[in-house]
Amino acid sequence: MIMLAVKGAGSYHPCAKCKAIRGRLPPSNFGDEYFQHYISADPSLWDQYTIEEFAAACAEVKTAWTESRARGEEVETSLGISRDACLTSPLYRVPVSVYWDPMHCLWASGGLGQYEINQWLREVRRHGVPWATLQGFALQVKVPRPRCNVQLEQRYVGGPTFHLRAFAAEMLVIVPWLIAFGDMVLAPGGLMFAHMACLRLLYDIQVIIMLGDAAHRIVGLLVQIVAAHHDLYLALYPRCMKPKLHFLRHLPGLIDYFKCVLTCFSGERHHKASKRMASFLYKNMATTLLRRSSVACLHDLVDESLFQEVTLGARAKRQRSRWMPLIRSLGFTPRVRSLSTERAAGACWQLRLVQA
Repeated sequence: MIMLAVKGAGSYHPCAKCKAIRGRLPPSNFGDEYFQHYISADPSLWDQYTIEEFAAACAEVKTAWTESRARGEEVETSLGISRDACLTSPLYRVPVSVYWDPMHCLWASGGLGQYEINQWLREVRRHGVPWATLQGFALQVKVPRPRCNVQLEQRYVGGPTFHLRAFAAEMLVIVPWLIAFGDMVLAPGGLMFAHMACLRLLYDIQVIIMLGDAAHRIVGLLVQIVAAHHDLYLALYPRCMKPKLHFLRHLPGLIDYFKCVLTCFSGERHHKASKRMASFLYKNMATTLLRRSSVACLHDLVDESLFQEVTLGARAKRQRSRWMPLIRSLGFTPRVRSLSTERAAGACWQLRLVQA
């Protein structure tokens, strides 16, 4: 959103792809006129930008700033686009090329799944289920990934407008936990039928997204599931309405258009190094983290494995031991792409300079 210079979810115009979608106002303020609240479930009313229309809107903002500051701020607020928009060339195909990340829409940074799980736990507690029962059940569930020991009581935030404090990887485990708990403990007593239906729809969305690029083959099913979840979520958790509800409605169309699923999971796996550093920084964290990260980056510049393939889609299993002998038998010599001697020497010199 920073590169696009779009105001984002906190603005009056939260969606960079739709002209008619508005936020920061209660749905009751919107009638049958052109503008729609972001909870609108009818895509025909969103009036999505074309590439040319978005470029024209960016130009309109810049023109308004040449007239006066007040006029510039007014147009910025109305269109949700900053005068610093830099990706306005048709080459970037904005906003057709904008892909809303399902990871942050659902499982991270105040995603819908975090809100839903927190309110689900709030409803369970209202029925008198103790935390010890929930936690004890969770510890008995076997999941096909490293055990994620999440203390639900510590992550829960009381109130009808808050979300669960959990990482995306933890959310992937918590959702099936709670579905199993609902089926085995709540369902026999006829408790929370509507909440369980909404949670199952969330899990269905999660399963389809985690299929990776194969998800585009069942995108029609995903459209129906997302629409059903949208309506049920609004009915059960009206005080947890967020623009990410609208972003999620774009997801099936994006998967169908690009024929792949793009998420931030693979990119954020590379945050481990900075998180590890920050765990032991108690003074001047930003400066120290920047300095240590710069030194680590210079070390990486002289590493032969610097140029490794990174994919934003599903990770394919690569068994080098099987295909490397085949390549050699065909007369090809595998080569490791490395830095030149001059560049490596320059990086080492910079490293000594930073350490000094």
